[in-house]
Amino acid sequence: MGNVGEEDVKDFTALGDVVNTAARLQAQAKEGQFVVSEGVFDGVRDRFPSSEHRDLELKGKAGRVPAHVIDVRT
Repeated sequence: MGNVGEEDVKDFTALGDVVNTAARLQAQAKEGQFVVSEGVFDGVRDRFPSSEHRDLELKGKAGRVPAHVIDVRT
């Protein structure tokens, strides 16, 4: 995480596998949903007991990635 660019064209950004995985999980979400990794879900599991567990195929990952779909419309 940090600044990239030079002089007048700078941006603060984050790079790496975790960021790429999060972007790919986000892309799987439909309107009104969050799709989060198993690690993130561990921190909020008690608040979303009815979340749906899925194993997703994500670009750049060798195997399926465990994730949880949290529907915020309910």
